[in-house]
Amino acid sequence: MASTEMTSLWRHRGFLHLWGAQATSTFGTRIGREAIALSAVMLLGAGPLDLAWLNLAVSLPYLILGLAAGLLIDRVRRRPLLIATDLLRAGLLVTIPLAAWIGDFSLAQLLIVVFLVTACTLVFDAAHQSYVPVLIEKRWLLDANAKQESTSAASEVIGPPIGGLLVQTLGAPIAILCDAVSYVASALLLWRVPHKEPPPAGSGSARVTWDDLKAGFRIVFRHRLFRPLAIAKTIRAICGGAIGAFYVLYLFRDLKVSPAELGIIVGCGGAAAFAAAVVTTRIAAVTPAGPGMVAGIAAAAVGHMLLPLAGLFVGTWAVIPLLMLGQLISDFGLAYAFSLERALRQHHIENAVLGRAATVISMCGNAPGPIGAVLAGIAAEQFGLTPVLWICVAGYALSPVVLLCSPIRALPRVEAA
Repeated sequence: MASTEMTSLWRHRGFLHLWGAQATSTFGTRIGREAIALSAVMLLGAGPLDLAWLNLAVSLPYLILGLAAGLLIDRVRRRPLLIATDLLRAGLLVTIPLAAWIGDFSLAQLLIVVFLVTACTLVFDAAHQSYVPVLIEKRWLLDANAKQESTSAASEVIGPPIGGLLVQTLGAPIAILCDAVSYVASALLLWRVPHKEPPPAGSGSARVTWDDLKAGFRIVFRHRLFRPLAIAKTIRAICGGAIGAFYVLYLFRDLKVSPAELGIIVGCGGAAAFAAAVVTTRIAAVTPAGPGMVAGIAAAAVGHMLLPLAGLFVGTWAVIPLLMLGQLISDFGLAYAFSLERALRQHHIENAVLGRAATVISMCGNAPGPIGAVLAGIAAEQFGLTPVLWICVAGYALSPVVLLCSPIRALPRVEAA
């Protein structure tokens, strides 16, 4: 059965175009992410406070626009919305190299562009998740999500080095321009998807009520499966955001890791996520989905624990292997769990409200991160970085516990709810 589904999806022209668009834009995003941060430092001389503002500009769209974005996605056809957000992102990013070349580039412009591009990305990602179940049969959803997770993982391995190389050889403006071009290419692939999308329910209504806006929260937090998943994701966002904020600093300053070694360590994580995406469909065909999700998140918690654990072995050969093992375990577990979780939502949430549910999940996974980073930063000033990392790791470990104490643990497969 699994091989038949895979063969059918490989021959699905519409999905292949959609997958190609997602891969193209994802690779561009990874390249642009490095280039934008480097442009702030290299072209504007940004300091820690400026970078903090930049981080805030990435997070605010999820808080401010999440509910409205979800309603928009559920009120319009998804494919034209995907194309529009791709072209908007391209147009916004082009303004950065243009301003840099005429000598009028500023931090204010960078913050505005980053805020708007992130808002478009929020809409694109949620609309993409909502469009997939319209385009393909439900029995292919897990395989489709695994394939798309594989390109995300591959882009995490390849994108940052390419972005760094482009910045080093051609300059940050050219690297950002390449990101803009990737969004145009994505839009062209989406335009070629041979699928006539039906109008969504409620598309003719211009009336917006508070009940319409909060429908996503009701769906997610009143459902016996999606509520614990959302709570667990929020815990990971808070604690993971704190860990991520100090990851590079901790490795360089405390663990004495070199830049080359850092690249290898991060690359291990991307490779593990890619491997997980490749085998997700096969593993899910022979193992229950609920325990698989719990195990995947638990593996991520163990992987994070190896970060401060490596601090006990500073000056020995064990530091780099521990950090590499942490990335391998963590990213493999998360990639596997995320593919199952996304397919679960697509199977069991009505498509008319899937956009709102997807944006609520995005809010849970992205908005709390800066809060965790700020709180951890304040605590680190008082108690030091290592104790704070152990506290964050302990908090992260609550995420699989939440799932273990919920009906998720007994879910036999994604299709069953």
